[in-house]
Formats: sequence, C-alpha cells, structure tokens
Amino acid sequence: YFFPPKELPNTAEGWNRLACEEYQRHEYDKASQAWDHAVIINPDNPDYYWRRARACHYINRFDQAIDDSTKAIQLGANGNPRKLLYY
Repeated sequence: YFFPPKELPNTAEGWNRLACEEYQRHEYDKASQAWDHAVIINPDNPDYYWRRARACHYINRFDQAIDDSTKAIQLGANGNPRKLLYY
C-alpha cells in the first residue's frame, strides 16, 4: 500500500508549528530542519533562530546553536527589549 506523504507547510509559521511538534516529540534533528525552512522563508523572525538553536544544542551542533542564539539577539534588539532576556 502506498500512503501519500503528509502535506508540507508553505509558510514560515507552518514550518514553525511543525518544528515545535517535532521538538516536543524530542525529534530535534527534524525540528532543526523544519526551522531551517522557516528561517529561509522569514529570516527576520528571531524566535525561529532561538528555537533552532535549542534543537541544535540537543543534537550537538553547538556552533550553529551559538550562531543562531547570536542572530536571535541581534534581531531581537530591534523589537521588544524584554525578549532579549528570553534569548
């Protein structure tokens, strides 16, 4: 039997939702890949970088985790200053 693949998101927020679901299931590599798509579609959202950094930390991609955390802080500095504490 052939089952068609699950429909893939076509928006940054759709990829973010998928990544959050995968992250909650401890599928950190899949979550990181989904956040890759979200970042490509919307490179100005600091939350996507921060969330991908957390996933990368769990899969021992520490350099990318540091780079993504730094990018989240840079982008977040333009927005809500309280968010900087979060990042």
